Amino acid sequence: MAPLQPAVNATLPTHYTNLLLGDGAVVSYEPEYDSIDQILVFFVSSELGWIPGMQGLIVACLFAGTLSTISSALNAMTAVTLEDFIKPYRKWKARKYGRPVYKNDRRDTVVSKVLTCVYGICGTGLGIGAIGLGSLVVLGNTFLGVTGGPILGTFGVGMVYRRANGIGMLCGTLLGFAFALWIAAGAYVYKGVSGEVLAIYRLSFITYGFYSIVVTIVIGILASEVARLIVGKENIKRVDPKLLTKCVRPSHRYEEKPIRDDEEGEDVDAH
Repeated sequence: MAPLQPAVNATLPTHYTNLLLGDGAVVSYEPEYDSIDQILVFFVSSELGWIPGMQGLIVACLFAGTLSTISSALNAMTAVTLEDFIKPYRKWKARKYGRPVYKNDRRDTVVSKVLTCVYGICGTGLGIGAIGLGSLVVLGNTFLGVTGGPILGTFGVGMVYRRANGIGMLCGTLLGFAFALWIAAGAYVYKGVSGEVLAIYRLSFITYGFYSIVVTIVIGILASEVARLIVGKENIKRVDPKLLTKCVRPSHRYEEKPIRDDEEGEDVDAH
């Protein structure tokens, strides 16, 4: 007997996973799908397929959510690359050769469009390559835990710990990222292995972010204190109170004038 399939575009919601026969016996079957990512589509087809247009509406919502997320991510990566890498490089190059830095919005717009296309192509390639890596839910949460955990830990320490410095937090961020990446890679390599495997490789992918945050915070604080002992100038640096959360801000205000980006290299409008 062929396995039962979910009803698609049925007129009435009469199809269920368990079918009750006339004699009271219950016949159960397992739904057929190639990937666990198809569970949502299966559910919509089996339970909501009798509503005209509901399947198309669900698919449209999935595409809309995906496009909005990807577009904001591409815009963020492009803006960060332009502001934190390209423009500082221009200022450094201008200071090196003793030339002013010219603003050119048209040039920046072209650079932003090119970067967006490059990041989009890279993202598409990664998406195609991720087809054979398993569930998108597991893959997405693993990626966020490995990359987002150290970043969150770094920002958290910077907000509440006044003695933190760049050297220490750089060490903490790198080690936190390496630790989470090691766990994720080990879990993928030893997936399905029944022999003796390190217990750390059996951790749930949901916890990768938590452990990377803990490693980043601990190593960042310890490395910051070591950097203060080794690098003398780290002891005389003062932190802008506005960068700290209110509960740890000092009662007095520093009178130093904050350093502005335009003091490093003046921008001149290009006409």
